[in-house]
Amino acid sequence: MKGLKDIRRQLSRLSGLSVSILKTPLLLIFSIAMSVVCCAQESEVAPEENLPSLVRQGYQVDVELPLIGDRDDQVRQQILRIAEAHSSDGPRPIVVLNFRPSAIAALSEPDVQATLRTRGSQFERCLALARFLTGSEAARVRLIAYLSQTVEGHAVLPVLACEEIISAPTAELGRAAIDEAVDLTVESAYRDVVRRRA
Repeated sequence: MKGLKDIRRQLSRLSGLSVSILKTPLLLIFSIAMSVVCCAQESEVAPEENLPSLVRQGYQVDVELPLIGDRDDQVRQQILRIAEAHSSDGPRPIVVLNFRPSAIAALSEPDVQATLRTRGSQFERCLALARFLTGSEAARVRLIAYLSQTVEGHAVLPVLACEEIISAPTAELGRAAIDEAVDLTVESAYRDVVRRRA
């Protein structure tokens, strides 16, 4: 595939504008599609014959925050289904994990809902999902975290477990210890996830 600079040049030539790639999932998908088209055009083989080996599928999986209950397992099952649907000899499909706050049915008070947002994720759920994302089963897909807004608390863990992080201009990632004091066990878990992904 073409390098990022070549893709930027191609996009700039097409649109006449300076393009900032990877700011949103739509630009990511567009840039991948453009690189496939450019590769197919420059290839000596007819595009129809070489296209199946170049095409990379893309998916979006919503990660509802806070991670409580079985939300981590729902994400895991979706990624496994995507991985199983693709052969191992082709390019890895791209899975954009859209980390977003969602309502918790058990909490009816709007003030509590607004305060939680991405906070309140259970450490054990976040660690289990992060370990899965850095493991061999999830390695069959390319994992990209997308942050539409700030993510804090232990929800930071699965974000760090992704291969790439894309965020909206106003989104932030951090303050992992906002919900509870960090002890050595929690700290070593964070270090382990970062080491696995490095």
